[in-house]
Order: sequence, then C-alpha cells, then structure tokens
Amino acid sequence: GLGALLGLLAAGMIQTETLGSIPTTYAAIGLGALLGLAIGAAAYRLAVGGASALTLGCLAAAVAAAISLHDPGTGGAGWFERRVPERPETIAEVASARAAQAAIEQVNFSDFWGGGQASGETATIAGLQVAAESAGAIARSQWAALPEPTQVLVTASAILGGVLGLAFGLLRPRAAGPAIAALAGSALWLGATTVLLARSGQPIPAMPTEQPGAWLIAWVLVALVGFAVQRRVIRPAALVAGDE
Repeated sequence: GLGALLGLLAAGMIQTETLGSIPTTYAAIGLGALLGLAIGAAAYRLAVGGASALTLGCLAAAVAAAISLHDPGTGGAGWFERRVPERPETIAEVASARAAQAAIEQVNFSDFWGGGQASGETATIAGLQVAAESAGAIARSQWAALPEPTQVLVTASAILGGVLGLAFGLLRPRAAGPAIAALAGSALWLGATTVLLARSGQPIPAMPTEQPGAWLIAWVLVALVGFAVQRRVIRPAALVAGDE
C-alpha cells in the first residue's frame, strides 16, 4: 500500500506519459507496490530473525544452566530440589547479591501504579523504569550465584542458540513466528511475576539458580499453552475474519 502510494507520487515527477506500452502512472504504482512488498518481507524476516535469536539464545542458556546445575550422581541437587552451593560464596558474589537486593528495595514502586506525583505518560515511563531496574537487579544477583564454569557454559550456549535462532527466523519466519511469540510471552510472564513478587515482599518459591529444572519446565509449559491458544483460537478467528 505505502509502496504503491510512493509510486503514484513518483509518477508525477516522470516526464514521459508511457513506459513502453504501459501508462507511467500504472507502471510507477506497480513498481512501487513490488518494492514495498520486498522491503516489507525483508523487514518482517529481520524482525522475526532478531526475536528468534534472542528467544532461542535465552532458551539455550536456560537449558545449559539446568543441565550444569543438575548433578544427582555426586549427591547434588536434582532438577526439582534446591541447589546447595558447591563452594562458599566469594566476597564479590555476596556484594553483588546485596547490591541487587538494595537496588530492588530502593526503587519507588508506587510510581508504577501512578501513586506518586507522576501521572499519565510519565507514570507509565516511571513504571517501565521500575520494572527494568528490578529485573536487572534480580538478573545480576542470579548471575553472580552461578559457578564460573556454569557461567562460561551458559554464555556459549546463549551465543549458539542465538545464531541458530537467527537462521531459523530468517529461513522459516512463518513457522518461527508463533513458537517465538509463545516462548517470549512465557518468559515475560514469568519474569514479570517474579519482579512483582520480589517488589511486593511476597515469598518466591525458588529462584532459577535454586530450581533451574522447575523453572525451565514452567517456561516451556506456559509457552505450550500460548502456542495452543494461537493455533486453536487466534488463527481460526483470523481465518474467519479473512473469509468475511
């Protein structure tokens, strides 16, 4: 649509009335529409590829962390048990965890609900900042709690998953779209729930580094629910609307 409109505007700048046997206006509209279609398809693939890279990178990192922290053969914690640290925490890890908790406690969470002086759009921006600061603090404390070998494995897995996700999204965007949307939505839902519980002072059953397997399974199960909703509710509704 936009490409055709730009083609129509460009037709007014062309001096000749015809291009071959085709009127200049029609030719410009057709070429503009084709160009717009090509740009839109490329942009869609890039968007799906980027989202796929980020989501599958996080999924690969979560799987690597769950496998690395699961060591029943040596008496370690299972996937659904609280992991006991294999070594005492270092000074840096303790300091990082305390700083993360302090950052969570210092955030003015009332702005998220518009309870402060902020209102309207300002309150929304303040709420997003609160959520970002709280999520960042929790993520830093969880990362500091991981053993160094696990950190290396998680980083490498995230990079590999990101590369594979980018290729999958670019090559099969239509197949990747619903799955990536379900996984990303599930991750956002779990993350937002954790931040809200932490900020409201409610107990959290276990953090990801304590029960990595349970968190991973919860992520996948919620994603499967989202994927099923897309397949059975949203997609049929879109098809019906298209028929009308």
